[in-house]
Amino acid sequence: MRGNGYSVGWVVDARWPYINVMASTRIRCLDIIKYLRSRGIRTEIYKPFRKYDFVIFQRSFSRKHFEIARRLSGNVKKIILDVNVNYFLKEGDTTQVTKKLIDNFHRFLGLTDTVFVSSLYLKNVAEGYHPDVYYIPEHISTIGVYPPKRSSNPIKLLYCGYAIKASSVLLIEDVLSELSREFDLEVVFVCEKNPYLKLPVKSTFIKYRHKDIVNILREGDIKIAPRTLDNSYDKGHSFTKIGYPMSVGLPVIAGPVPSYKETPALLAETREEWLHFLKLLICNRAEYERLSLEGMAFVKENYSLQEIGQRYIEIFERLFYE
Repeated sequence: MRGNGYSVGWVVDARWPYINVMASTRIRCLDIIKYLRSRGIRTEIYKPFRKYDFVIFQRSFSRKHFEIARRLSGNVKKIILDVNVNYFLKEGDTTQVTKKLIDNFHRFLGLTDTVFVSSLYLKNVAEGYHPDVYYIPEHISTIGVYPPKRSSNPIKLLYCGYAIKASSVLLIEDVLSELSREFDLEVVFVCEKNPYLKLPVKSTFIKYRHKDIVNILREGDIKIAPRTLDNSYDKGHSFTKIGYPMSVGLPVIAGPVPSYKETPALLAETREEWLHFLKLLICNRAEYERLSLEGMAFVKENYSLQEIGQRYIEIFERLFYE
């Protein structure tokens, strides 16, 4: 169904300015609204007293959101909760998910008709708590046509993400120390603020600027994403964290996050694997360029806005006729 068939309202905590809202809100709400409108679907940020067929709560499940959902219950076709973080349970040592968050989440889940999640791992977890779950990946907005990357000197290892999580790079501190005896290395942190980490190699900081993200990412040579995976929060990460650098040509070495598997990323779990993969990409130019091209093609084929936007449309049409 197209055009006037159904309407969709989105509930988010913050929606403006576009470049300052949470990345998940841009990717899983604002960009999708724009795409759906281009296909003739009536959709907007939720406005009280307007009627909608579907109301999507994008990572919004606090008490005030619970009251909105409670008032909507029975007056809309579907109340949908969209999450890209594992709030379903807490396993292992993580400060990212608290008991209060989980309690609020499950209280809200009781009012929810359908759940959207951003990874197959989260889908498997969510299905233990809700009967109607859909996996919708996050689109990658940096998809374009770029020449394959060629490594520079010094070799720039790029971390891109929130500063509070940049300490994950310390997991490979001894690897960086050993490699620095043989190669000229630099770690480039692309964050909203400087993480000020002390490393055995030179490090630089570039402030994240959404409008310049392609050029910023292309400053790096290899995307690094170490991860311990000893807790339920880190296991739930979506592909997006490595998808953006991969889309502009950076080969990726990362911890074995479930959503990174069966992609062109090199997955390293042990110190020896990190050493091996970093040396491979530093010394083998052909392999470096192969992974650069393969990564760009993979993201373009699977994570374009058109590909992901169409998934939303197909799901909305299925839900509309239930």
